[in-house]
Amino acid sequence: MALAFVLPVLGACAAAPPRPEYPPIRFQEQAPLRLDVNDVVVDVTYQVPAKPPNVEHLFAVRPAEAARQWAEDRLVAAGPRLRAEYVVRDASVVAVPLKKSTGLTGLVTKDQAERYDARMAVELRIVDAGGRAVATARAEAVRSRSVREDITLNERDQVWYEMTKDIMRELDRQLEQTVRTSLAPYLVP
Repeated sequence: MALAFVLPVLGACAAAPPRPEYPPIRFQEQAPLRLDVNDVVVDVTYQVPAKPPNVEHLFAVRPAEAARQWAEDRLVAAGPRLRAEYVVRDASVVAVPLKKSTGLTGLVTKDQAERYDARMAVELRIVDAGGRAVATARAEAVRSRSVREDITLNERDQVWYEMTKDIMRELDRQLEQTVRTSLAPYLVP
């Protein structure tokens, strides 16, 4: 009888905590980039492999979705002509196993077990009525982060979310600068 009481209690203690939920990564606090175009087309051409060594498909907020959200939050069609095409070319994150200590040292140390290498590449083109690109702005950001071998799944999710936010901050900075220089003739006050 006592065993029937103890086993469910032990089972409840061993249950994994629920996976945290993360908000979308948004850019609404930034001033919009008003373009002299009548339409902004967003296209994610990056194809997620959804198998190792890629891990971006496991993220709570996927990098490609964050890159798409950037365009929706920052780019505004504010003109009667032309078209803007925003293309997400890369939004990959690859897990790279790291060498761990062996022997007695391996028993007493907690090594960095894995590194995540993220790459984001986007392109913004202004296209005329004939489909010809008249101006282009590109941005690319990379980030890497390693994690210890004893990391929990929830801690890993937090690392991935922070990586995505960090790479998107860098992408936002680059795009802001590039759009204001390379696409200056197509910006509307």
